[in-house]
Order: sequence, then C-alpha cells, then structure tokens
Amino acid sequence: MRRLLSLILAILISGVAFGQIQPINVSKVLDKSKESKTNTTQSNTQMDRVQRDNNTIHFANPDKKITGEFSLYNPDYISGDTTIFYFNFTFESPDIEWCDGISITFPTGMTPIEDSTSSTIGSGFYVANLVTPISGNTVVWGQVSTPSGYGDILPGSYDFQVEVAIDANTTGRQSIVCYAMGDGLGAAPHTINNTLIVSDSIWGFAWNVNDPDSIIPRGPVKVSLATGDIVPIGSYTGTDFMLGADFIKGDWYASSYNGKSLVKINTTTGNLTTIGNLGLVMNGLAYDATTDKLYGCAYDGLANSILYEINYYTGACKKIGTICPGNMIGLAANSHGNIYGINITNNSLYKINKTTGAGTVVGALGHDINYDQDIAFDKDNDYLYCTLYTEGLLGVIDTLTGAVTVYDTTSCELTGLAFPYAYILNENDIAIIDIDLPKSGCDVPANNSIIVTLKNVGLNELSNIPVNISINNDTLFTDTVAGPIASGTTLDHAFSQNFDFSADSVYNITVYTSLSSDENHINDTMREVVNNYAPDTIPKTINFDNSSLHDSFTIIDNNGDDNTLFYVNAHSYAHSGNYALAYIHNDTISADDYFFSSCINLSDEKFYKLSLWYRVADSTYPGSFEVYLASSPSVDDTIGSPIISVSNATNTTYAEAIAKKVTVGSNGTYYIAIRSTSDTDMSALIIDDITIDTMKYNDIAIIDIDLPASGCDVSGDSITITLKNVGAYDLSNIPVKILINNDTITDTVTSTIAFDSTLVYPFPHSFNFSADGDYNITAYASLSSDENHNNDTMRGVVQNYASATVPTTINFDDISLHDRYTIVDNNSDGITMFYLNNPLYARSGNYALAYNDSTASSVNDYFFSSCIDLSSEQIYKLSLWYRVKSSSYPVSFEVYLASAPSVDDIFGSTIISVSNATNENYKEATKNHVTVANDDSYYIAIRATNYIDTSVLIIDDITIDFSNDIKENEINFNIYPNPANDFIYIDLINSYSDDIMFRLFDVLGNEIIETKLNENNKIDIAYLNNGIYIYQIIYNNKKIINGKLLKY
Repeated sequence: MRRLLSLILAILISGVAFGQIQPINVSKVLDKSKESKTNTTQSNTQMDRVQRDNNTIHFANPDKKITGEFSLYNPDYISGDTTIFYFNFTFESPDIEWCDGISITFPTGMTPIEDSTSSTIGSGFYVANLVTPISGNTVVWGQVSTPSGYGDILPGSYDFQVEVAIDANTTGRQSIVCYAMGDGLGAAPHTINNTLIVSDSIWGFAWNVNDPDSIIPRGPVKVSLATGDIVPIGSYTGTDFMLGADFIKGDWYASSYNGKSLVKINTTTGNLTTIGNLGLVMNGLAYDATTDKLYGCAYDGLANSILYEINYYTGACKKIGTICPGNMIGLAANSHGNIYGINITNNSLYKINKTTGAGTVVGALGHDINYDQDIAFDKDNDYLYCTLYTEGLLGVIDTLTGAVTVYDTTSCELTGLAFPYAYILNENDIAIIDIDLPKSGCDVPANNSIIVTLKNVGLNELSNIPVNISINNDTLFTDTVAGPIASGTTLDHAFSQNFDFSADSVYNITVYTSLSSDENHINDTMREVVNNYAPDTIPKTINFDNSSLHDSFTIIDNNGDDNTLFYVNAHSYAHSGNYALAYIHNDTISADDYFFSSCINLSDEKFYKLSLWYRVADSTYPGSFEVYLASSPSVDDTIGSPIISVSNATNTTYAEAIAKKVTVGSNGTYYIAIRSTSDTDMSALIIDDITIDTMKYNDIAIIDIDLPASGCDVSGDSITITLKNVGAYDLSNIPVKILINNDTITDTVTSTIAFDSTLVYPFPHSFNFSADGDYNITAYASLSSDENHNNDTMRGVVQNYASATVPTTINFDDISLHDRYTIVDNNSDGITMFYLNNPLYARSGNYALAYNDSTASSVNDYFFSSCIDLSSEQIYKLSLWYRVKSSSYPVSFEVYLASAPSVDDIFGSTIISVSNATNENYKEATKNHVTVANDDSYYIAIRATNYIDTSVLIIDDITIDFSNDIKENEINFNIYPNPANDFIYIDLINSYSDDIMFRLFDVLGNEIIETKLNENNKIDIAYLNNGIYIYQIIYNNKKIINGKLLKY
C-alpha cells in the first residue's frame, strides 16, 4: 500500500510541477480565460428576423454563401485526464443566412462530457441549445440534419467549450471534426467544415540560450512542443547555459557549458545545484533507467564525438569509445535503454552502442541544424522529441528513419531538453554510488584501504547492510554496515581489511550490497579496475593507438581551466596510426597542461635519445611545448630543465624534435612529461610517436655520398662522403672505403668528429668514369669499435651513357631511360614537366611527356633528352607530336638544341615554336633543316612557355632523322578553292618552317603578292581582276613549286 501511495504521490508531484505556471506564447499572448469573449454580431434587428420568417428579404447577391471557421484556444491535452477544450466559431453571410446548429465530433479515446460543456451557443434570444444526453463522440447544439429556413445563431463570433475525458492510451496528434449547418435561406453551400488538430500537451523542460525577440530570458523554461508556448522558471541571472539534460527519477540533471559540470535544476525555482566537475563540455546527456546509468557525449575538439559513462552522484566520467566523426549535439535514452544522438555535422540521427560507444546512422533529419539544440525521450510514451535550431523546430523524430515531424516553431534557441516520467520509489533500496580505490600506476603499494559510498534511495531507513568485495573473482570478503542510513542520505564505509596491489597485474574489483529486503538491484554493484603497470623497457615508442594503454598515462590540467590534453582519434591528425595527443587552446588562459607517460626503466649508465613528432592545426596560431623527465606522474616531480623546448611552432605537417645524450641520476623508473605552454587563443597542438632509445657509445654513420652526375661523357673524377657521429663519444681515425665495381680503395679519416657533429670528407683520389657503362659504388666506414653497423654503408650509381645515334625516337615508354633525361623547374614554382602514364593521353604506347598548368606563375620549365651524336656534315629533320587537354586553355612551347642538359647550354634560335595551341588531338610539329656546327653529342631541349592557369601540354614521339634539305615532293600543301573569287587558303600539311614564301604573279610577270606561309594561311584576292595568275612556293629564296590560279 505504501508503494502504491508513493507512486501516486510521485505522479501527482510531477503533475503539479507541470500545472502550476500558465504558459506564455513567444509570438503572441493568448487569452486563456475560460470566460467567453465579447460576441460581435451583425446589426440584425427583431424586424429583420420577422422579415426572414415571412421570406420577404431580397438577397444582396445570390452567389454569396455562409462562410466562417472554427478555432481552438488550447490544442493540447493530457492523456488519462479530463480536458476542457475552448472553441471559437466565427461566421458571416452577406445574405443574412443564420445557422441551424453546430456539431463537434471527437476521435476515439476522447469522450465528451455534459458537465462543463456549454449549454448554448449564440447570443441573447438567438441561441442553439445543447442536445442532451450527449451520444457517443459527437456533441450537437441545435440541429444539423435538415436546413430549417430560419436558423438559431446569428452571424458573428462565439466562444464555447466542451469537457472531454481523455483515455490514458490516447497520445499524439488527434483530429476534431467541426461542422456548422446554415438554415438554407442564403446561397449554397450552407455548411462550414473544419478539422482541428490537437496533441497531447508535450510539456518538457529546457534551457533557453537565446531569444532574439528578448521576450524569454536566458535560463530554465518549460516548453510545449505542441504549441510553442514557453514559460520561464525562476529568475536566472548568469551567463552559463545547459547543453545536455535528462530526468533521473524526479530530478532534472544537466551539463553546463561554461562550468563543465554536472548540475541539478530545480523545476520550480530554477535554482542550480552543482553535483561535480565533468572536466568536459558534455553536449548531450541520456539517462538509462534500465541500468541506472547516465551517459554523456562530448566532442574531442578536432574530429570525433566520444561517449562517456557519468557517475551522476559525483560527476566522474569514464570514456567508453568513439561514437562517430563530427559533433554529436544531443543524446537521449528511451525506456528500454536504447540511446540515440543527433549529429550537427551531417544533420543525422544515430543509434549508439552503450558498450562500445559506436554510432550507426539511422537517417537524415531533413533539416540543417546548427548551434544549440537537444533531443529527449518522454519515457512514458517513448516518443523522441526535439528542439532543432536554427529553424526553431519543435517536433518528434522517427527513430526508424530519422525523419522529423514538426509540431510548431519558436524563435528561441532551446537546449537541455528533458521530460519527467512516472517511476516507482522503492521502500527499501540501497545503492553504491562511489568507490575510492588506489590510483593505477607503477609501484602501487601493498596496503590499501578501499572506501565505498552507500546511498539510501528508498523510502525506509536501512541498517545492517552486507557489503561485499571481490578482486579478480577471488575470495569474497564481506563487511556489514550497521547504519542506520536515513532515506536520501549517504554513508562512507571503509572495508575492515586492507588490500595488496603491489604485484604487477590488472585487478578487477567488484563491490556490491546484498541486503535481502532490497527491491532494486540495478544500483547494487560497482566495478572498477586498479592496474599496477610493469615498467616499460627500452626502446619504447608511444603512438597512442592502443587505447587500452591510455589509462596508464596521466594528464593534468595544471592551470585548472578545464582545457587540457586529450587523445584525438583521427588518422588525418596522427603521424602514424589513428590516435595522437592533442591540446586545444583556451581563449583567455595560456596553456599549462601536462602529459605523463607510463613508467619506463632507465639506467644511470646509459645515454638516451628522446624524440617525438609534432605539428599545429593552423600555422597562423603557433603552439609551444616542453619535454622533461619525471620521477612520478606529478608536476612537482618533473626533473630539472626541459630536455626539449619548442616555442611558437607553425608547421602544419609533422616535424621531429630530438634530444640526445639524455641521462638520469640513478637507476629507477621514470616518466616522460610533456608540458603544453601555448599562448592564449592559439591553435591545436598535436604530438605523436614519442620514442626513447639507448644511444651507442661509438656509432659513426655515412649520411651522404656525392658522386659525379650520370650522363653522356661523364667528366667528374672525385667522390665525397659525409660522416656523422651519432654515438655519445667523440671519434677519430675512422677507416673509410670506396668499392667501385669490386675495386676497393681505403682511407683513414684522422680528424676528430665530436658528438652529433658531421664531417665532409673528399677521397684524395681521382676516379675514372669516362668509359660508357654503369659504375656501382659502395662507401662504408669500418671502425672496429662501432656498435651499430646499420648506418655504416651508402651506395650509389654513376652511369656514363652511350650517345644515341640518328635516327632516334623518344616515346617515353622505356621507363629505364627516364633517368637519362633531365627536367628543370627553371622558375622554381614546384610545378614542372613529368612523365604521364596513361594510354588515353599518349600518342603511342602508355607514356608521354606532360606539363600541368601553374596557377601562380608563367611557365618556364625544360625537358632535355639524353645525348645524341650529330654531325656538322649532315642536315637533320626534327619532329614531335603535341596536344592539349582542353582547347579552352591554349598552351605554348619551344624546341632547341643544347650542348649539355642545362638551360645555360642551350644554343642558337628556336627550332620549333608553337604558340597558343588548342588542338585536343595530336598534331605534328616539324623542322626540316636542322644543322650543327661541330661533330659532338647534343640534347633536344623542350621549353614549356604557357601563361598562368592554362591547360595541360602533352608531347610524345620526339624524332630526329636525316634530311637532304627540302625537296618539292617533301612539301605537301593544299591551295583552295581554285578557281577562287575572294580568298584562297593554303595549308602546309607536313612542313613547318619560317622560310617558306608564297608569291603571286600576273601573266605579264608582275609580282602582285608576297607573303610568308605558316601552317594555315588565308590570302585576300578579292581586289584582283578576273583572269589567270601564276603562283610560286619559295624556300630559302629557291623556287620549288609553280602553279596556276584562276580568279573569277
């Protein structure tokens, strides 16, 4: 009986909380009074009535009809309760037609009651009476069967009401059908039909962040999702706002933005009570009543949303896992414990796994959401309601599709949405709400006290409570808490024995109560872990990808600003894998935050090398940090000055920071400490792949070898190597050797090379690479005391290429020849020629030479072929094929000869020049008379000369062959039309020269036209007299073609 009374009391309290304040509509103030509004009627007199009865009235317009509408002042209801609906009916008729009657038909689950229902509708003597008894779901005033011709209700505006019993199972949107029948005296039609929509009241609690109309103040509010009515609660005067919220039994819990804390909000006064520090901005909260657990979601600041379990008694958070990329802005749990969230990044609804944190997309919301909003379940009906901004939508979300049904809108920015629900207060219910354990780490001590906090969440005082503890499922130890513990109070209990965690191991600890009269067991048990970590050994790399090791690290918010280091799960930010260590700036406070690694065994007899990789998210906002060693994971236990210090880093790609010859004062366990020291309002600092390793005492490395450049006629004869001392001790008298195709030369570097220093050593020998062939060269150091031979050796190749002979074609398909060619980025813009492997763009085979346009600077880039033997006694023909990718963006290029693959060694004038080419199909460019002054090796040089932001130039099949000068049959051309009237066109098909001329003579031998020919030519002859003319094609002032042209 007491349990039943408690349930009734809880429901009544919830109902009172919702009913004690009348709503304020954001857009307009509605008159909620149950008194009728003043009727506005037409000026119909008693004489008018008599005239209508005698049918002596004359219609003003026979086409006019009765018009009007029904409206409802309160389109909401409470399931399982009695509701009075307040209606208004307004109608008019230019022909003075009156109404015979009105009927209101309610849906199934809504039963009209006579008690408080209006007995009449009308004014004065002209009223329609309520038909009693009410039958079924329809209420009638007057009669609505057959028009009477004289009516009862004058045109005007009338308020009336109907009392309705709402079934407990009736929820959601319902339709009420309203009908008015005229008396038939006016023009047809003689009826008015309206359907009004009502909905269960859907009153929730929320936090108003902003009202642009300045009507509703910032702070806690009640909101009707059905009508948009918003009621302020209390008089909040602060600037904070609550992002996530949910009810836990009868209490409204919320997560604050500024305070990063868990709070309770009084639903009557609006007063806030802080539970504890969350340490995070929790964008959403969701209480799972099936497991008595509170969940929260937070954005990691760079990439992902993370799911947390929150102790709602203390605010302590435990990370579960990554939900998804993007920002999960709201969280909600239904009565079955299913958790959903909305993602502001992709405007979608997610279903979330409570065990792993993983989110699965349900579907798109269909609305572009931004800034603050929230979702919440009403656990009594399991509808998922929402307040979505920036459209200010109030509605319900389909958990199967993600689609939103909009009830109403508001200009307010609402978040912290939550709905009370019916619950049972048990008479006997003891809960474990906290457990105080030794901190995990290295060297956890042997004798540890464990303290549990018990809370009586039932109605009765409780005593003699058995409390049990087991570690790794071993022997159960039981204490009895004598009590008494009053209802609603807590008690700390220290177990009567201590516990040993000194051995390196994982200790899974379960604490639970076993009170026989306890009526609720979902809050009896708490599980935690103590991990005594074995010290790491050298070498050690921390790349953060094993998330199970995150608990072995320590992060300290040393300046207490709630902005601190965290682990970001995003491959795009990691140096390797998926995770990295990150710090997000604070807008007002400089960083002072620490990361401590797990413990590492170090020796005072060793030298160590410590390195890490770092970057920032935005180069305009520098980041800074320092690295130390520490004797424990505590700021007070950092040792000495920084090992590494990086100030105002701006690199957005990873750079390495290294400290060498790191030592410790004594053998023991140590920690790597990283301190973020970025200034106020800087960018994200990201660190990954922290490595510590021992340094060798003696370790010489060859880090570079300088060899003669490969090519034709290799002339270099020296070899230089660069050595670096990467050990801890200074080194000298280092034997170094050169091996060339199995021939060995040995020298000794006598100079001292200090720690971390380099020395450039040229071998004091001449080497002969003049013979055509490949020279495989190995340089290595052979110091007998060297402790690391992995870096002793470096290899290279010098190739003396045999010159190509004529004829030769370069089609780029033999990729082993690409090393023989030379590409020069002469304007140093980082964009230059390359070998394109795509048969769709090659003229033959798969490869072609290409240049992609530069958007920053005009093109000035070169390709040089390998060497080709040419003779001064020969005449050569040089040709190539070219095209562009897009005719909308012309390209240009030039072809030269060069004595070496260098821009400075190009000689003579341009052999071929193509300007503003637009052909998307391959076209040939040819030079027929190419000569050189001396017998030697030469290079074909191609220079790309495009303008800024042009298309892609593609060149293939470069050929040089012998030529005996131009002969008549070597020039193929078209001259058309012939006969001609106004223009003639001359196309040179396979010849391209600056030296070809066209001359036109009359029959008397007078020269009329002389012009230089290009590939395509148009010559005006319209001004010439009709008749016969003689033309000549001239090359180098030598006539080679004659012909006749007829002008008409």
